[in-house]
Amino acid sequence: MKFLRLLVLLLITIMIGIFAVNNSQLVDIDLQPLPFKFAASFFFVIFVILLCGVILGGTGTSFRALYWKRIAKSREKKIAKLETQLREAKRTKPSTELSIIEKKQ
Repeated sequence: MKFLRLLVLLLITIMIGIFAVNNSQLVDIDLQPLPFKFAASFFFVIFVILLCGVILGGTGTSFRALYWKRIAKSREKKIAKLETQLREAKRTKPSTELSIIEKKQ
């Protein structure tokens, strides 16, 4: 498995290297409302754009994960509360009334 992972990584590295060599021409970057204007290789521009996409995607995914984690935690608290209520009900009510309640659910 490590060999396969190493082989895939090597192929990706070779492809990135070929892409960088073939796209080494300079392009002008002009951030219109700002006074910044510079030249960079086309590969560098593409690489920075992809890196920004990965960072933004990871940030969005992290926020979504935090949302679901918060929901799971609140549901765990609700389940614990209901289990406590059920134990309390089993202790205080006769078994016949409890079996009727369990059948309704």
